[in-house]
Amino acid sequence: MPIYSKTEVHNMVTVDSIITAFRINLNHIVTRDDVHDFPEIFYMAQEQGFTVIAGKKLFLKAGQMVIYAPNAIHGGGSGGLAEIISFETEKSLPEFLFNRVITLSGEQRLMLSAIIEKASRLLEPRTGVYGLVLKHNADLYDLQTVKNQLELFLLDFMRPPESYNMSRMNQVTDYMIRNIRCVLTLNQISADLGFSVATLRRLVQKNCGQSPIAYFNGLKILEAQRLIAKTSLNITQVAERLGFSSVHHFSKAFKQKTGVAPTEYAKASRM
Repeated sequence: MPIYSKTEVHNMVTVDSIITAFRINLNHIVTRDDVHDFPEIFYMAQEQGFTVIAGKKLFLKAGQMVIYAPNAIHGGGSGGLAEIISFETEKSLPEFLFNRVITLSGEQRLMLSAIIEKASRLLEPRTGVYGLVLKHNADLYDLQTVKNQLELFLLDFMRPPESYNMSRMNQVTDYMIRNIRCVLTLNQISADLGFSVATLRRLVQKNCGQSPIAYFNGLKILEAQRLIAKTSLNITQVAERLGFSSVHHFSKAFKQKTGVAPTEYAKASRM
């Protein structure tokens, strides 16, 4: 029998237990200060609110969260709908995750809300017990699904900041490529990705040295080069397919980026 190489898989995060999972409409109230020895996610699902950590107030818009560090004194308030889940992990989470506002992408928002909704259906309060307990008829398969999904959710944020920023930059690029035929605005890109406009600007400027819209237009020109060289589309059709308002606008953008007019590029690439 041949000897196979076996790659050991290291657990970067392992969720050992769920303590609480619930939704609360803050409705212009402030929750009492709380402190415990495990991390907790405070997620603003709708409208806006704030949280106070060790006397420091952090404001959250819909789609933003804070992960309270173990033993951090905290409380939340204002008029939004908050979703909360607390848990224990086998190893401590990285310090850079804690006690700061994190903006979620659209996919991450859906994932977190689904995790909290499913967990809340499995758990219930019990007199004399802090936290929630497992319902007697709870599906243990669903419980493991919550555990696994929460681990995957946390993994998204656990990379070192430099790696995390690159991961978010990849999100931006993938989104733009998927929408390469559209006319996108800065606000639309930000909203769809779950970033603030300021965060999106900083991210693209830091990684690409230009504005998000300039970066998007550059991707359009790269796609235009591919379409001109690899398909039978004429220049007008390429311009229309990539969402340019006119052939003139397209030709000007193409030449500015490549140094040659699209007609010249077409002749050279099809020789």
